[in-house]
Amino acid sequence: MKKKTFQKKNLCLDTDEDSVQAGSVYSEIGPDGLRFLKENIKVSKDGLQVQGQSQLQPINADYIQIVNKHLGRGAAGTVSEAIYKPLGIRVAIKSINAYDREKRYQLMNDIKILLHNKMNAENNSGYYCQFLVNLYGAYFDEGSVKVVLELMDAGSLGDILRIYRAAQINGPIISEPILAKISQQILNGLSYLHLISNQIHRDIKPDNILLNSQGYVKLTDFGISRDLEQSAFCTTNCGTQAYMSPERIGAKKYNHLSDIWSFGIVLYELAMGKYPFSSAKTYFEMLDAVVNEAQPELSGNQFSPELKDFLTRCLQKKISMRASAVELLSHPWILQNFNKGESISDWLQHVKHNILPIAQKNRENQDQKLRQQLEKD
Repeated sequence: MKKKTFQKKNLCLDTDEDSVQAGSVYSEIGPDGLRFLKENIKVSKDGLQVQGQSQLQPINADYIQIVNKHLGRGAAGTVSEAIYKPLGIRVAIKSINAYDREKRYQLMNDIKILLHNKMNAENNSGYYCQFLVNLYGAYFDEGSVKVVLELMDAGSLGDILRIYRAAQINGPIISEPILAKISQQILNGLSYLHLISNQIHRDIKPDNILLNSQGYVKLTDFGISRDLEQSAFCTTNCGTQAYMSPERIGAKKYNHLSDIWSFGIVLYELAMGKYPFSSAKTYFEMLDAVVNEAQPELSGNQFSPELKDFLTRCLQKKISMRASAVELLSHPWILQNFNKGESISDWLQHVKHNILPIAQKNRENQDQKLRQQLEKD
């Protein structure tokens, strides 16, 4: 049989041309801050303001006390932990270079989506979604925009996966009731994006799904999201390729159902503890596998038929066959497991007290072996 080869010319791995153009045409920077002209949004040293509406709660550098400078990194900038002094609460501060054209566009997307959700909450609108990370405000400071966000104190699903891998625990690693509870909240967030905001996230991955100790699961990092108002399909490629759908990698038209593929890959990874195409030896072999190999499936008796069917509906190679977020929310696997077993908050305590110590011990042993090897050399 002739081996299929991957066409590299169909990839667009670096940037979204539309975003570069939009970032340069629809924004301007001055000594008093950054303004997004099309969106009528201004970020100044005194906070975030939408033209024609009252200013949000004033926020500036004096209101913020940084307590951890290296909490993480998002698509558009670094993230720090801080105290918002007027309320005495812990927050996350995303810092974005305002002079970077591409980052400006990502910032505009992030603020636009979260600000719309925030204003819905303040206006008691029925369209408020609690499954997107909360925005407190933003301010301009020495060439950077500081976006003040809700601190999700349990980290991301990416952090959880790294803990399990460091603990060397092989799949299945998370119970189905917990997987269903996590999935239900992710799908609620995607339903809001797809149906109410008319957006495709385009970068659904474990690091962009956050948790807190109360058991909430929320989407974040909307910098490369895309508006579907003008067209039912998109063609430009950006995001994390490992979680990108076959149609996007193949440079074909795509829509909101591409987010469902990405969600399905995340769910597979949470269930099995490993990426479904992990046998690929190179980056381009991995992309080729996504496009040309059979869709990932959960095999054996470790998983219920309902979960297997649920995942199959997420990971259909043909986009027209893929289920929507709303359809998946009514799937029997979600409905049967939603009220079963322990809560997400209890499970997070289990990870913290039982899995994390093993992971830390393994890392210490690996570091010690590396030091010993270096001493020998």
